[in-house]
Amino acid sequence: MSIEDRVTRPGTPERWSRILTYKPDADGTVQSVRDDGFEDSNLVHEVAWSLIHRNALDAWNEAKAGRRSTLHYHMTANLLNPDMLAQLVGMWRWRVRRHLRPEVFAGLSSALLQKYAWALRLTVEELTSLPAQPPPAPGESNNPPSPGTGG
Repeated sequence: MSIEDRVTRPGTPERWSRILTYKPDADGTVQSVRDDGFEDSNLVHEVAWSLIHRNALDAWNEAKAGRRSTLHYHMTANLLNPDMLAQLVGMWRWRVRRHLRPEVFAGLSSALLQKYAWALRLTVEELTSLPAQPPPAPGESNNPPSPGTGG
């Protein structure tokens, strides 16, 4: 699709529909190119979702093997890290990191499990278990993982 063929909303200023990108030409010299941004943007999103799927699969495997708690998997599947989760539940980072260890997570109180479940939009039962099937490997699905399901 050429820039001239692209459909934009009526009344959209022309400058908002132009994106300047930089691409190497056949000689390897970087040239500025007026672009609609869709091709490059889609490539970036594909790479990002591939990484997200890979991280969720790795977290699922770690939890399944008993090296990490199910909290680690659900946190990763919801695109969170320990710092972000700590902020959501109002807890110190080191405590959340500690709860990623399966032996520590197994001893958490029901009140603390409920806090984590609320932050991850899960039930306590879902939080303390893994999905039966691992999330799709990168390239197996074009759909991003839904929060709380990991795939």
